[in-house]
Amino acid sequence: MFKNKKRLLFLILTILWMVLIFNFSSQNSTTSGNLSMQVTNAVLTVIHKESTTTLVQKSELEHIIRKCAHFSIYFLGGIIIYSFFTIFSLSFLKKLVFTQILGSFYASTDELHQIFVSGRGPSVRDVLIDSSGILLFLIIIFRRMIKLYK
Repeated sequence: MFKNKKRLLFLILTILWMVLIFNFSSQNSTTSGNLSMQVTNAVLTVIHKESTTTLVQKSELEHIIRKCAHFSIYFLGGIIIYSFFTIFSLSFLKKLVFTQILGSFYASTDELHQIFVSGRGPSVRDVLIDSSGILLFLIIIFRRMIKLYK
């Protein structure tokens, strides 16, 4: 019984993660850009550089923040998806591979979804960044497992 509840919990978390990403990707370019700039301004305020930052520097920082957001949210997705696969009787390697496949597939479909959003479009670079976020999590898990069995 506990296994089924855990499986349901991780399935719900995986779906919620996907819905969150879908909602961010559904924002038109203006809304998405405004959100990114708000985050950028908050970062600049924290590091006390707002008044001395040029528009070019702010734009470059905003681009970095957007890409870090892609990486981070897919790193989190890697954790969630991997947790879901741990409930099944799969080998460790299969859990890693299935996590990467599902996460990268979702990243690809999410980028394709942006074709239909005003001012947005698909980006192979973003799929690679997203997939790299998942991959980093999987590398961390893999290294921890190796240490456990040494």
